[in-house]
Amino acid sequence: MPLATYRGLGELSARVEQVSLATTRVTLTQDQQGALLVLDGSTGSTVEIALPVPAAGMEYKLFFSTGAVSVVTKVLSTGPYDILVGDTTAKGVANATTVERGQGISLTAVNEFRWVADRFGGTTLALATATS
Repeated sequence: MPLATYRGLGELSARVEQVSLATTRVTLTQDQQGALLVLDGSTGSTVEIALPVPAAGMEYKLFFSTGAVSVVTKVLSTGPYDILVGDTTAKGVANATTVERGQGISLTAVNEFRWVADRFGGTTLALATATS
């Protein structure tokens, strides 16, 4: 029997979207919320993923499908907003290793000025600084 979800009878409950990292800066959109964003095609240079302005309840799940990169991919909060990892806040986060394949970062906005980051798969998250 097909699953009944908020998207309708027979719809899959999870959306998956491919996101190319072939450019050095990717900006996430409102429409990408709630989907598993599969990131691939890194150029090997520094890639930055920009988060939109946070609003409580927004959620992004980033999964890295590309193997080793020369510089870790950074996920950055723009403007005056920050990201909480453990007990520390910063403007960005990154995987703790350049071998990104199989690692994921989950980001949830807890209010209008803060994202909370957690990892799934892989090792640990590290704080990151903006390069631009």
